[in-house]
Amino acid sequence: MNQNIHKFDTLESWQHAICKHLSRFSSDANLIVPGGSTPIFLFKKFFNEKRFNQLILSDERITSDKERSNFLTISSLTNSNIFKLCDFPISNHKNISLNKISDALNKIKHPDIALLGLGDDGHYASIFPSTEVIENDESNNLKIISANIGDSFEYRITLSEKYIKRTKEILFIAKGKNKYDLINKIENKSEEVTNLPIGKLINSYNGKLNIMYCLND
Repeated sequence: MNQNIHKFDTLESWQHAICKHLSRFSSDANLIVPGGSTPIFLFKKFFNEKRFNQLILSDERITSDKERSNFLTISSLTNSNIFKLCDFPISNHKNISLNKISDALNKIKHPDIALLGLGDDGHYASIFPSTEVIENDESNNLKIISANIGDSFEYRITLSEKYIKRTKEILFIAKGKNKYDLINKIENKSEEVTNLPIGKLINSYNGKLNIMYCLND
């Protein structure tokens, strides 16, 4: 695996580098994209100016609260074509047909790059250090998980490690002082990272992996 960590002092230089990196891909490319606040700047501007074939969400909350939906938040910011992982509102994970969603994923070209966020606990997508897998689809593209996230217990649907690792390139984007220690441990190949989701991915991934980190947020 080809791994590179790029560090930035300012948000402006960090954002510019991410946009420049993604600009290399053609308009017929499919991209895995994260939810959360970190990539919001991309959906507000970049993905409206640079259009791709399809943006595939890395994960989604299973919730009846529309304001917590990654898909609905992103859709309000960009006109890009977004592959959603479930319908909204939805309050019960049992109402999701993983195989149906997975079949739809299998019908489109596999993503050219996975753009992912990175948590200070080493999680990406909704693959956390401590989760219970509730259900997998037959192709092992997706899974429904349950986890204690912050002060709440949540169900989520996420792309699987297998699906993500099939991409030829992964770009992690992270910012903030709370992730400084994790980035350094990854850079120094610390054994403390080995059993974290990010560590397991690094040790089993055969493609090109970049991490773009900004100390400030």
